[in-house]
Amino acid sequence: IVLAGGLSWTPREDLTIDAGYQHLFFDDAPIDKVGSSGDRLVGEFDNAADIVSVGLNWRF
Repeated sequence: IVLAGGLSWTPREDLTIDAGYQHLFFDDAPIDKVGSSGDRLVGEFDNAADIVSVGLNWRF
């Protein structure tokens, strides 16, 4: 699942500033690993990602 949004602002005729945000939802990832010394890791990872962007467009 992806949730995204963005904005654009033109403070002057030759300048535009853009911004965006995106959040990615991933399924939880299980883990069950045994190390070389016999130790064991059991659990679940909660996965997600956030992406932020800013852009400047200057026309001349």
